[in-house]
Amino acid sequence: MLPDRRHPAGISDDRAWGLVVGALGIVIISPDALIIRLLEVDPRTILGWRGSLTGLGLFVLLRLRYGVDLRDKVRIVGKPGITVLALSVISNQLFVYSVAVGSAATTLITMAAAPIVAGILAWIAIAERPPARTVAAAVAVGIGVAILMGAPSGGEPEIAKLAAGLGMTAMAAKLTLMRRSRAVDMVPAIAAGQLVIGLIHLPAAKLDLPLGDISLLVVSGLIALPVATMLFTTAPRYLPAAQVGLFLPLETVLGTSLVWLVAGEAPGQGAAIGGTVVIAALVVHSWASLRTKTATLVAAIPE
Repeated sequence: MLPDRRHPAGISDDRAWGLVVGALGIVIISPDALIIRLLEVDPRTILGWRGSLTGLGLFVLLRLRYGVDLRDKVRIVGKPGITVLALSVISNQLFVYSVAVGSAATTLITMAAAPIVAGILAWIAIAERPPARTVAAAVAVGIGVAILMGAPSGGEPEIAKLAAGLGMTAMAAKLTLMRRSRAVDMVPAIAAGQLVIGLIHLPAAKLDLPLGDISLLVVSGLIALPVATMLFTTAPRYLPAAQVGLFLPLETVLGTSLVWLVAGEAPGQGAAIGGTVVIAALVVHSWASLRTKTATLVAAIPE
């Protein structure tokens, strides 16, 4: 979709192009939680439509990127790709369920912690020892998430918080495995995971939806999520991981703000305090990483 070294007219610097790609990905993905909140259908219907459309959209873009080589790209993901697929199925379902039945702010803030948790998991699973700044950020993120989870629910089902936490853990595990297998493009595995979600939930999904809901699902699943995923996987080719990591807090802030402004769902006190701690930790960690030659923050693919 986005060739490695060909920039549009007027953008010749790799870093500038990486910033454009990353920022565009954030703008496109930010309304995702809002769209889930606006849909007037049950979570299984959302998952059935969303998974099928997103998987189809991703494979179309992969075909445009790789052409006839796509079959080989699918084949080489191997056993790690199957695990990435399974973890993607888990994290996506839990994300959608948490947003649909709980607080969008709680879900987005919790999911934002995944890259830092992935850095710690990489230490445990693949002996990739993180620097002190990542350990400190992990402690701060843990405190922020604990504040978030321990705050009064205000009508939000506790199971929604649990779903967000488990979804974040699955996403962190997926990012760790993707980092370990970073020589292989795992987007085909993520695309296949979306199709699996569609196959699981479509039999129970409502098909006679209002035109407004169908429009939102098509725009989100067939266009926005696939394009944002491809942009997020392209940005690290032009930017250090730490700079890509700076987009993650922006996604959380924009997504939460859109739900607040459009759907009238204001973040609770726990989300405001815990979210501030988590976002501050991510920003400080990324800026600290920019001052070094290496960065352990993994660029997150949406959900």
